[in-house]
Amino acid sequence: MFKQRSHDTHHGTHLPQIENDQGRYTIALLGDSLFERFKTTGENLSTNKNDKILNLGVGGDKIQNVQYRIDQGLLKSMKQHQQNIKLMYVHMGSNNLKKKGLRNEDAESYDTLIKEVRAEYPDIPIIITALFIQRGLGVDIIEEGNKALQKIADAHQCEFLPFGADQTGIMSDDNVHLNEFGYTEWNAILESDMKSRQMNISVVGERKGSGARFAIMYLLKVDS
Repeated sequence: MFKQRSHDTHHGTHLPQIENDQGRYTIALLGDSLFERFKTTGENLSTNKNDKILNLGVGGDKIQNVQYRIDQGLLKSMKQHQQNIKLMYVHMGSNNLKKKGLRNEDAESYDTLIKEVRAEYPDIPIIITALFIQRGLGVDIIEEGNKALQKIADAHQCEFLPFGADQTGIMSDDNVHLNEFGYTEWNAILESDMKSRQMNISVVGERKGSGARFAIMYLLKVDS
C-alpha cells in the first residue's frame, strides 16, 4: 500500500544506505516508527550506535506499507548489496491496531510478509518483536495481538521476542511511541537477544568452519 513517506524514505534514504555501503551490515531492523525512533529518542543507545545495524523503520508504516517497500525492491537490494545480514528483527502492526485489536486481515498481511522475508532469508534468525501496551487498549487486546504474532512466527520458523508484563512508564504522552525510558528498556532486551544469537551463530560457524579461529573472526566481524 502506497504511502508518500514510505516511498520517499525507501528510495531517498534506505536504498542509498543499502547500496552505498556494500557488506557493512550484519543485523537488520524492519518495521515502523518504533524502530525508526532509535535514531531520535533512542539515539544514545547501542541499537542506534552500532554501525553494523541497518535500521529500516519508517514512521507511520502499517504492515501493508512495509510490504510496499518490499515490493519496491527492499529485500532484493539487501540480498545484492548486504550479503552479511545474519539476523533480522521485525516490529510492525502498531499502526494497524483498532479498538478490537489486530484484525484478521491485518494478521494475514503480516503472515504474507513474513513468509516472503523467510523465503528470501531461509537460513537466518528472524525475530518478531511484541506489540506494546498502547493507545489505551486493554492488556487482553494486546495479548491477543501478540498471540497472533507468535503463531505467525511459529508458522515460518521465526522466533517471537516479548517485552515483558511490566510496561509501566515506557510510553510517551501520545501513548503510541516509547519514551526515553521505554527505549532504554527495549534496547536492553534487544541487545541481550542480539548478543545471545550472535554467540549461537559463531558456535555454528565453528562447527562448519576450520576451528576456533573461524569462530573468533566471525564474532569480531559481527560485534565491531
